[in-house]
Amino acid sequence: MPLYSIDTSCLINAWNKTYQPDLFPSIWQHIESLWREGAVVITEQVFHEIERKDDAIHAWCQERKELFVPINDALQDKLALLMTNHERIAAVGDGRNFADPWVIALAQTFSPALTVVTEEDKGKETNPKIPYLCDKEGLKCINFNMLLRATSWRERI
Repeated sequence: MPLYSIDTSCLINAWNKTYQPDLFPSIWQHIESLWREGAVVITEQVFHEIERKDDAIHAWCQERKELFVPINDALQDKLALLMTNHERIAAVGDGRNFADPWVIALAQTFSPALTVVTEEDKGKETNPKIPYLCDKEGLKCINFNMLLRATSWRERI
């Protein structure tokens, strides 16, 4: 049963800045295990956002492309409702953060709704970010470190 919907910012920031895979390979093994076991879901829109960078995280994701959740009717219905309820989300869904509304909508397709995992700041009504929208939608939102703690990851030395 899925528990978490992961945003692009988590993967990119962790891979490139905080938890580079050559220093923390066990984190990436842990994330992949959670993903393969179904505890974590990631929309294919996140893949397309990462695809634009075409770097090492893209290659890692490409090797796991079959794990990304494709767009389906339930996801499109949740996305349409989300965009109706939050007019400014259209601006969030354009450009470099186009996957953001999909990450939230994916979380909402499950019952109970999934926890959204992002590294974004809260934002505000005029510039809504994932945590702001999750708050408005009644969704739990955590960051990557909180995901690691919640899923009992520990570095083994």
